[in-house]
Amino acid sequence: MTGANSPGETAPGRGLPQPVPVDDPRIDGLRLLLGTVDRLREEDGCPWDREQTLASMGPHLVEEALELVEAVEAAGADSASASQVDHMAEETGDALMVLLLMARIGSETRQFDLVDVTSAICAKLIRRHPHVFGEEAAASPGEALERWEAVKRQERAERADGTGEETDTSALAGVPRGLPALQRARRLCTKAVAAGFAWPSVAGALAKVEEELGELQEALPPAALDRPALSAPPAQAAEAVSHELGDLMLAGAFLAAYLDLDPEALCRRALRRFEDRFRTMEQELGGELGGRDLETLLAAYGRAKA
Repeated sequence: MTGANSPGETAPGRGLPQPVPVDDPRIDGLRLLLGTVDRLREEDGCPWDREQTLASMGPHLVEEALELVEAVEAAGADSASASQVDHMAEETGDALMVLLLMARIGSETRQFDLVDVTSAICAKLIRRHPHVFGEEAAASPGEALERWEAVKRQERAERADGTGEETDTSALAGVPRGLPALQRARRLCTKAVAAGFAWPSVAGALAKVEEELGELQEALPPAALDRPALSAPPAQAAEAVSHELGDLMLAGAFLAAYLDLDPEALCRRALRRFEDRFRTMEQELGGELGGRDLETLLAAYGRAKA
């Protein structure tokens, strides 16, 4: 076990958190879920759950997290139906169950247990919120984020000093490479802006999109524009086109971040709109699109959009 310090040992200051009362109804739910997870891992428990490892549960955690995000986005901000609320609760439970199962596996392999997990995260939250638990102040979400990033940089520097090992001290450190590309773009943009690498206004980010679009148009030879859909660009231009199109997509994601919007969520919502409209178009045309001219298809798509 790691033997993580208790939260109170890490950040003396004002307003330290206290455990919830023992009669808090949330405790009963967590106790039952822990008991259920423990039962699944017992000798005569579920064969599937028993054979899982930390490595094998990783993809399941990602899947459950994405299903939760999808349920939240489908519900919307203020208009969720009762069934959508139930779905969000269900998906939240699935994600929580996976985390508790991973903590149980960690305890069985004597790497870490739930006490280590909760102690470590509480200590981290206290350290990284000096404006809540310490003497600093943050009047806005932006200032709170700056405090968080400053503490993270200090932690990385202290780890490097304590071990003698090299550590990533870049302002962009800490963004997993495995994140979906648009989500990672937003995180990297946020970190770059926090470090001072930023246009003074959204206009700069929009101008960058226009600049990258112009460079893509220059890279695309006329022969590429005349090709049918799903055709690769000519070999001599393929690398340049791929490069410039990637830059344009990144610039669009950065523009979303400048507007305090989530490019990953924006793209998912746009995909849902396209899919809904396409299916409506199919339904109107009897499910058969082959042989129809593009003008007819676009007119039906436009009606679906309207």
